Amino acid sequence: TFLRTYPEHSISFSELTRYNSKVLEEIFVLFSILQLQELEKLNLRGDIQNYKFRYDKNFKQNILIENVLTHTTGIQENSIFPSKENSRNLDYWKSSPPVRFSEPNEFISYNPDHLLILKLILQGVTEKQAEEFIQESVISKFNLENTQFENEKLSLNGKDLEKILSIFAKPEELENIGIIKKETWKEILQEKFRFEDKLPGAVSGFFEHYENKIWGYTRIAESNDFTEQILFFPEKNSALYIYTDSYNPK
Repeated sequence: TFLRTYPEHSISFSELTRYNSKVLEEIFVLFSILQLQELEKLNLRGDIQNYKFRYDKNFKQNILIENVLTHTTGIQENSIFPSKENSRNLDYWKSSPPVRFSEPNEFISYNPDHLLILKLILQGVTEKQAEEFIQESVISKFNLENTQFENEKLSLNGKDLEKILSIFAKPEELENIGIIKKETWKEILQEKFRFEDKLPGAVSGFFEHYENKIWGYTRIAESNDFTEQILFFPEKNSALYIYTDSYNPK
């Protein structure tokens, strides 16, 4: 693992550095959802209304779980808590429907509230807190000794990041450690949940890249404090993680 920092612009980063990761939390939620699909406990093409969600019915198409995974719901970003004084939480979703701006599948629009929808679906299906289920179904199988949820945020260090990247460099390892079946992951990458006539390729929240005749996939998460990105290239057995301290005045 190669860890590089630029001290003149940021805080140094090492294997012992501890930080919160939104992008890895999203990926771990994805793995948990796919596990439940393999167990036939949910259907990715099932309506989110089946999981006690309400939403604006002034649109023709229903919102499916796969729409939430691929950020194609048509739900207005930041419509739930427009005030910065408020913060999103799972309980709010139980009584407050999201605002829609389009039919599903018309646009790819990253929305941090999608993560909350998926976590609430996990909670409903498993009858456990989402963080508890993810700890059991994903984190423990990755053998991540320094990764856990703290105040509902996924916290880890550089040493555990190395283990995660090694798995993404060889995706077949996802089956070897009991995360998801190889066939499931291959199907996801082959199908790509693409809507050929309307959208660029989107793979369960990953965006496709095709450069130098090599397919790659990337997932990005942003906040007021940082930007992070994970990229992996199945054909080359390689993966990369980038973390930027967005608002460090230095």
